[in-house]
Amino acid sequence: MAGITFGGLATGLDTNALITGLMAAERFPYDALTTKSNLVAGARATISAMSSKLNALKTAADALSEPAGFASLVATSSDAAVVASTSGTGSQGPTTCRSLSSPVSSARTPRRRPRTRPPSGWPAPSR
Repeated sequence: MAGITFGGLATGLDTNALITGLMAAERFPYDALTTKSNLVAGARATISAMSSKLNALKTAADALSEPAGFASLVATSSDAAVVASTSGTGSQGPTTCRSLSSPVSSARTPRRRPRTRPPSGWPAPSR
């Protein structure tokens, strides 16, 4: 059996909607605080993840600051006839060796000035 309601029976007011609106207004500060709390928790999780990644980076950098940290590094080449590498305790510091068929300056692409207008015969761009 359904419940009997007498909302606004004598006055014509929708008391159910009025009560629902008052309850929502009463709940608004709680909802705002819950939203802010969720944002703070998300920021805390992001900062924690960033902190752990920075600690891992620091640990890796500390390992590389010692000469023994480089002992595990190995250089390889896809073509041993072009580049050969060795490592050991008496090796030199890091060096770079490149085999170029042409001078480096010709490998650069020249900078072009941007066109101020389209070539003749093209419609002007709409703005």
